[in-house]
Amino acid sequence: MSIVFLRLLKSVLFNSLLVFLVLSTIVYKNLNAQETDSLWTAYNDTSLDDDNRLTALKDLSWKILFQNPDSGFILADLLRKEAIEYNNPDLQATACKNMGISHKLRGDYPSSLNMYNKGLEITNAHNLLAMESNLYSNIGM
Repeated sequence: MSIVFLRLLKSVLFNSLLVFLVLSTIVYKNLNAQETDSLWTAYNDTSLDDDNRLTALKDLSWKILFQNPDSGFILADLLRKEAIEYNNPDLQATACKNMGISHKLRGDYPSSLNMYNKGLEITNAHNLLAMESNLYSNIGM
């Protein structure tokens, strides 16, 4: 009797854990989609100041980068162009870093290194030590 009970208990616990994991995944994906939509909305909200809009674009590029490197690259390139327009070298270097990561994720290592080096040129010209360190870290990986 106790062996049957233990097997039944094991089965119930396993099924409960499985249901929990499935539901957690669904909730996480919905929250992730909502956050992505919110970032895109913030970027397109022209009533916000440019720094907030570009920060939203930076966060969106980073969030999408590892799920979809192609889309992450497009957003990072958009960030790079906007950061040049608004003369924001920190975000220019961040965009180069994200574009380099995108290339790396897709297996294009020479293009990845090229983007990291472009980011390093920007960080050296503007004394952005934290981003410089981040770029060297990505090169070393």
